[in-house]
Amino acid sequence: MMFRICAMICLFCGSSLAAQDVRDGLSNWYARFEALEALGGFEIAADIIHYTGQSQITADLQIYDVGAPCAATLEYTFCPALRLATNEYGSAQVHVLQSQYLSNGLGDDAVEISFRIGQAPEVYRLALSTGPRRDTASLFTGADVAPIWQGIAFRGPHVCEEMMCSADVFAQAKQPQPAGLPHGLHFIRDDAGRDLGNISFWDSPTGPSATGALFGLFGSPVAHETQFTFDRQAAEALSLKVTTRDANSIAQWSGHLLIDTRSHPPRGTLFIGNEIFLVTLTPVGTSPSTPEDEYDTPGFGIYKYTYRLRDIPANSSLNLRSAADRTSAIVGTLAGNVQGLQVITCLPEIDNIMFEEFTAAQQAATLARVWCNITTGTVQGWMPGRYLVINR
Repeated sequence: MMFRICAMICLFCGSSLAAQDVRDGLSNWYARFEALEALGGFEIAADIIHYTGQSQITADLQIYDVGAPCAATLEYTFCPALRLATNEYGSAQVHVLQSQYLSNGLGDDAVEISFRIGQAPEVYRLALSTGPRRDTASLFTGADVAPIWQGIAFRGPHVCEEMMCSADVFAQAKQPQPAGLPHGLHFIRDDAGRDLGNISFWDSPTGPSATGALFGLFGSPVAHETQFTFDRQAAEALSLKVTTRDANSIAQWSGHLLIDTRSHPPRGTLFIGNEIFLVTLTPVGTSPSTPEDEYDTPGFGIYKYTYRLRDIPANSSLNLRSAADRTSAIVGTLAGNVQGLQVITCLPEIDNIMFEEFTAAQQAATLARVWCNITTGTVQGWMPGRYLVINR
């Protein structure tokens, strides 16, 4: 028996629906959709509010562990996480990350809800599609295009038709999404198109917030617990501090995600541990661009450029050191005519948002005050930043 429990914000708060005009413009997606896994392993219910002509929707998603075993393919993916997140009443803790309306303009439309279960880092997507005979529900993992489960979705009245919902619920669904900073769930992809993780942005009472996970670090292919914290933001850029932990050890890496919000989709640089990636944040529901399209202007801040050396006498070389001081051990050398150097990080730390806005002279003056950890691809070490020149 499906529990008719709705966790929608402000469901029972505020004024009642005295003004009938809040329903004007609602599309045929204003409904409740219920689907049951074939073997009875779980049940899904989604209450959708959507207004005609808008891409955003409001979705309240509930998932219940019915108690029966799931299909074999789901026992290795979705269902174990579901059971860990289920309370004594059979209701799972679900975190909706993004919900959107999708249409190809040919009459085929769908809604897609991205979510996490409990504390598990994996992102799942529930797609609801209409058809001439029946509605269908499909469940996907991450950015995969092949579903891990499909079933029939049964349409019924929205929960607000049976319970007294606040007008604020409809007003929130009708309000346009803010522009500028990214919103919703994005997949983090490197310049080769590989998935490095995901990040979801939203507006909290204390300001912009983000959560997500990174994959494939620490020599492990699994998702790692990751914390994203807003560091600085400007009209055209933002910087987030990143901390990620290996679930199988005590290892922890820190770094930054620097995003240029002027590009669409947003692009930037992920610096984590000793790794540096040129990345694109691809919104869920869109196809990734080709690497050639994405990286005409790669990187951000100090990571936007490659570098060469200056002020090195002919037939001389520059020592690379194990730490940011002249007394540390020499770990390699650079020829005076070397090209294509990449900066991994600098000390003291450079404000990449400001560096992006600096003139060439200001950028050179900033580099002259720091030590930088650089790499040629074959050798890596620390050197005074005053010897670096940006290749423009």
